[in-house]
Amino acid sequence: MDLQHLTWLANRLMPTRIRRPISSSFMRLLNWRRHGDPYFFRAVSVEISRWCNRACVYCPNHLFETPREFMTQEVFDLALQRMAEIGWRGFVDYVFYNEPLADPRLVSLVQQTKRALPRALPRIISNGDLLTRELAARLIEAGVTHFILTRHLPERPGWRDRVQSLVREWPRYFTVLESPGQVRWTNRGGLVTPEGFVPFTSCDAPENSLVITLNGDVVLCCNDYHREHAVGNIREQSLLEIWQTPWFARLRKEVRQGVAKLPICKSCFGLPTPQRPPPKSAVFRRAPDSEPASAAGTPSQA
Repeated sequence: MDLQHLTWLANRLMPTRIRRPISSSFMRLLNWRRHGDPYFFRAVSVEISRWCNRACVYCPNHLFETPREFMTQEVFDLALQRMAEIGWRGFVDYVFYNEPLADPRLVSLVQQTKRALPRALPRIISNGDLLTRELAARLIEAGVTHFILTRHLPERPGWRDRVQSLVREWPRYFTVLESPGQVRWTNRGGLVTPEGFVPFTSCDAPENSLVITLNGDVVLCCNDYHREHAVGNIREQSLLEIWQTPWFARLRKEVRQGVAKLPICKSCFGLPTPQRPPPKSAVFRRAPDSEPASAAGTPSQA
């Protein structure tokens, strides 16, 4: 049984509070066998765009504009090359704070991923608003191994029936989560305060996913919304060189052990930290709104 089927079974049979620690232990054992490092990253997240069709209150996207900017083909090709250099066989996600289904290139990008990384596991993490049966079929044919869809409020008309239909047709490909309820939202480094937020006592976010941003930077973790903590850039370094950067390796060990020193980490741990102004490049929304955009708002490639 491969990793794809084990993931599906775990998602189907185990509640999140039980599945997460078991999954972490299994992935650490697998990474020790594959890479000689139990704390090696478990997935690679490639930020193929900046745009999202939603602005949920528990996400910083409700505070800041998400511009219609897209990763260039050059950077995407280089990301695949860097993964190929380490024989990557884990998950490849196409998301940071963007909605991957809003990128009209997505099917092609998945196809390119499978050609460059035959044993990798392309995965779609999405709000599902733009997922039709036709698109799901094309993505599965292209090589997607799993969809993780989160139902956000307000729910788009027909969302539940459409997604349930997809689950019935391809049951082992889909995990559907409810928000609020089944998703443990973080405070995104202090930018938001989601209902029910519980401060971290330890953190494995940097190893959960190695994030490659639009310009090729590898940032601290999934909570580095403003992309302020670049560890390195794939134009200049391999993924292993970036991963083994001394200060980054030291930080990962510290936060695993519950020690937070960076202000962004202190915020996730619920520790007092000075108010951090957003970078000058950040553009505030004029009227934060959690209503989803219409399907007609799907961007074309920039």
